[in-house]
Amino acid sequence: MRSLLCKQLARKLGTLPDEIRALLNQLTLEQLDELSEALFDLED
Repeated sequence: MRSLLCKQLARKLGTLPDEIRALLNQLTLEQLDELSEALFDLED
């Protein structure tokens, strides 16, 4: 799930800085799930 979310974020926002990747690695599964749902609300 974490890897897929990183790919989705990078596709939507561009290359993710290492600091952001590190923060994503610290998120719980529940937080990752919430973030993945929030991606739908991001505008281009």
